[in-house]
Amino acid sequence: MNFYSLLSAYYSLVFPLPQTTKQFLQKQFPNQRLRALDIGCGIGDTGNFLADSFQYVQGIDVSESMVELAKHRKVINSDYYVVDMRDLALFAQPQTYDLVTCMGNTLVHVPQDEVLKVLVNVREILQLGGRFVIQILNYDRILDQKITELPLINHPEVEFKRSYPLENLSEHSVMFVSDITDKKTKQKYTSSTTLFPIRKEKLLQLVEEAGLEVDGVYGSFDMQTTQIQSFALILTGSRLK
Repeated sequence: MNFYSLLSAYYSLVFPLPQTTKQFLQKQFPNQRLRALDIGCGIGDTGNFLADSFQYVQGIDVSESMVELAKHRKVINSDYYVVDMRDLALFAQPQTYDLVTCMGNTLVHVPQDEVLKVLVNVREILQLGGRFVIQILNYDRILDQKITELPLINHPEVEFKRSYPLENLSEHSVMFVSDITDKKTKQKYTSSTTLFPIRKEKLLQLVEEAGLEVDGVYGSFDMQTTQIQSFALILTGSRLK
């Protein structure tokens, strides 16, 4: 069982959509709210939230098990598909969306030399004036301080431990290891996946090269500015031309 097949069964418990994230997204909504796309949609929580404000929302994810759950949980004006973010140009027509979100550390699942292609395609599928939100972890902190563990997620039903083994921590790739313990059954599952870290300045450079305009850089969804110890890196902006 791969990492995301395993995680899908517990996703809503370990990664609920916080109110601060919802409020942050609402502040990024464009004036026109016809169509939105969530890249790395998981089980559809963000997409279903966006569907309260947009006429139609689509979500894509490379994990079949995640998308299957999203389809079961979908609202009437949302749809979810198994699509690799590198295939955006095949999935969507140019200037289709008023908002594109790519959160949950999704972008670092593709090698850094393919990120520009993804961002160019995000620009192409955005309407003029359309908004984007990108969120990854703060890899400047992880790499510079050699962070080997993320905060433990301890839920009454499940415990989720996340780590980056030091021997696999590099500028080019990191091994993300997850240990999930089901507290009811006492079963423990371990899985791993390779991620491709992006530093803040590199991501800003790639977004600019893609033709997107950044107007916000944050370290959390409560809109704090980025700092050395920020857990996340969040970029917001628009397609202006």
